[in-house]
Amino acid sequence: MNLTDQQKIRIGACAWRFEDWRGAFYPVDLPDFQWLEFYARYFPAVEVDSTFYGAPAENTVRRWVEMTPAGFRFACKLPREITHTRRLRECGAELNSFLRAIEPLAPKLQVILIQLPPSFGPRDGKRALRKFLEELPRGFRFAIEFRHAGWHRPQIIRLLEKYRVCWVWADTSPLNERNLAPFEFLPRTTDLLYLRLLGDYATKYDVDGGQMHHYEKLLWKREAALESWSLKIERHLAEVRSVSVTDCYCLQKPREFYPSRSDRSLICYSRRPRLWSIYDGAPRPRYERISVPAKNGCNFSGIRIDPSLSCLFSINAANNLGNANPEPFNVWQNRFFP
Repeated sequence: MNLTDQQKIRIGACAWRFEDWRGAFYPVDLPDFQWLEFYARYFPAVEVDSTFYGAPAENTVRRWVEMTPAGFRFACKLPREITHTRRLRECGAELNSFLRAIEPLAPKLQVILIQLPPSFGPRDGKRALRKFLEELPRGFRFAIEFRHAGWHRPQIIRLLEKYRVCWVWADTSPLNERNLAPFEFLPRTTDLLYLRLLGDYATKYDVDGGQMHHYEKLLWKREAALESWSLKIERHLAEVRSVSVTDCYCLQKPREFYPSRSDRSLICYSRRPRLWSIYDGAPRPRYERISVPAKNGCNFSGIRIDPSLSCLFSINAANNLGNANPEPFNVWQNRFFP
């Protein structure tokens, strides 16, 4: 993978407001209204999960812009009123209201995510989808995630290509990694690749997309899946302008797995390129070790990182769950930058 291709990739979390990150990622005494600013020092992108529950206030959006650097990018979920309640029907007013709300975010808005529920299939939804795509404004970039296998048809690919809507690649593979599908349906419909590393829906969501429970223990390893995804991305890099990879954080009680407060890890990807690991713990192969004292649960002050670095951070994310002897922190990002 050459430098130009590497610079196309942005990896971020599915949100930044996780109370369980306090003390594990965010300093214990950091007010939550400063979390995004802190997060943006280490991640180049984020998914905004809160917009799924409703359009944000204008002053909220402006704060997002002010608290993040120029190169930072957001992916905003379309509100569930449009995708789950109205199921893409008779929702023009709601869509326009949402787009007006996030308009101040435009310089940093990478994509708007249309996340459809598993119960929404083509039998009763194809006409609604076509009409919805026809009416999408061309001034925004959209990506759609289908959670019903009935949409996996060539005519749906052509429909998304026609309206320049990105087909989201979602890792929802089941617990047994030997079932990694050799016949995965992964079309590329635009010059953007959008990969969501989510884990098995059956353990997380009901048929209408509602969250059933939180993870409180490690469930399965995802190493083979991550290796597979890195190869898939690399095959398409020369043909796309950008790649967005979202990692889903699903750990409810991280301290169960990190008995020592000194277990800290920060994974940084260098644009030059280099890969650094800053952590306080046992050495890991292929990373440079720098000892960093932990203070008040978590302290990254005093770490000097070149501003040209794009940093990647994840704490035992969903796609790394299940290791009986887990490493203190997830280092899967290394697979994207061999």
